[in-house]
Amino acid sequence: MKTQTEIKALDRLKVINTGYDGGCGEIYFPAQREPMAVVWSFGGGWEHVSVSYRRRTPTWDEMCKVKDMFWNDEETVV
Repeated sequence: MKTQTEIKALDRLKVINTGYDGGCGEIYFPAQREPMAVVWSFGGGWEHVSVSYRRRTPTWDEMCKVKDMFWNDEETVV
């Protein structure tokens, strides 16, 4: 997972809150009317990102974009 500093610098991410092991915010994708809610954490030996919209499930393409935002190319994400 990218560092907290790298995550905070993402141009499509509006950070709302951060803690010692993660944070939460909103991701803005072009052509989307509403932001995607996001929570990320890297504590306890786990790296995790959760995303959601109020009215629908994120698409596979959107999930791939989120993966690229939070992890480096050489990392495997399940």
